[in-house]
Amino acid sequence: MRISNTYSPIYANAETNYPVYSVRGIYQAIDGDFNSYWKVDTKINKDNFTWLKISFSDNISAYGIRITAHKVEELWKGDKAKLEVSLNNKEWVSLLKLDLSKVNIDSNDKSILFPFDTLVTAKYFRLWIDDKQFSSLAEIELVDEPLNQMRQIRPLPFQDIQDHKNMIISLLNEKSKDVYTGWIDFNFVDYKTFNAVYADMDDPYVLNEATILLQISMDKTKWVTILQKSGYSFFNSKLNLLDKTVGAKYVRLQISNHKYYPQTDPISYNINIAEIKFLKKSPAKSLDTTAQNLKRNDQHEKTDPILSHNPNVVLMKTHNADATKLIRFENYHPNWKVYLDDKEVVLQKYGPNLQLISIPEGDHYVRMEYKSWYDTLVWLHVWFVALGWVGFIIVLAYNPFIKERDKIL
Repeated sequence: MRISNTYSPIYANAETNYPVYSVRGIYQAIDGDFNSYWKVDTKINKDNFTWLKISFSDNISAYGIRITAHKVEELWKGDKAKLEVSLNNKEWVSLLKLDLSKVNIDSNDKSILFPFDTLVTAKYFRLWIDDKQFSSLAEIELVDEPLNQMRQIRPLPFQDIQDHKNMIISLLNEKSKDVYTGWIDFNFVDYKTFNAVYADMDDPYVLNEATILLQISMDKTKWVTILQKSGYSFFNSKLNLLDKTVGAKYVRLQISNHKYYPQTDPISYNINIAEIKFLKKSPAKSLDTTAQNLKRNDQHEKTDPILSHNPNVVLMKTHNADATKLIRFENYHPNWKVYLDDKEVVLQKYGPNLQLISIPEGDHYVRMEYKSWYDTLVWLHVWFVALGWVGFIIVLAYNPFIKERDKIL
């Protein structure tokens, strides 16, 4: 699948031989945006070659490949590049040489079309470059319609992204700060009005420590913040209502994350967003519905903790009208055991390292116990030490050699 007006395979997967996290990452080469680009870090890539592989969920057919340069001087030299295809990701066939010595690159357009001799069907496409000088590329497009019907006009950089799915935001670490920041801009051909934002991602908890800023602009120079929210709340609530209806040509979703998992410190990392929609809804109706849902959830879902003097035992009572998930903000460990109405159930791992329990509908009694060999080992140690001292005293009291020595003295 591709963005309208481009041949960019934005819903494909991209890989490279040096998987370095970067704001100029490999997805910039297939995102349908000619203003972004894939930047090769020649200092990190120690190979004498560079490759980028595009993988599809199923076979696709293409009539040619179009390459758009970010900077012409940063492309490969001569015939140092080739395009390979595969059906199984194991056996590769060299399809054609991408010889720049035989083409005249337009300094304004910077796009080069390489037609195939025949219609090619494959699941995997790999651009292979044997040139250490190669360092950037704006876009790779696979033309999926006959070349005589191919659009001659360069795709517009402005896309009406009212309903955008499967996006990637690269969060970059600011120097000397424990903060990762990134954003994605939505550019509208026409003036866009909306009063709600629908946001969805698979695991909102990865943004539990993040701050979301939603900003609008008319010229991309002055930005006005219209919504500020925690990352988890923004994506977990799905529908985010604004105080009023706003309008703009440009909308920016900015993420600042203060915590990263897994526990590594890369230069940057990617956040996957499933879907973003800008909607115009009736504020009164939406707010009433939200209030009713909150009231209904408050009545039908309830968790009451029970005081426990043992830090290794957690007790609670739950009441919920429907089956639900209970997330406990405690590090997951297999030594924790969960009992629902005195029957052991499975403790699941949620997010990076939290605890999750599936609770059926109705009233239930939940008991969680941390069981470890540590206490047993401590008591065994105490008993062994005590027995050692007792044995030592007995030896001193009844040792015949000590008694004989006392007689001699």
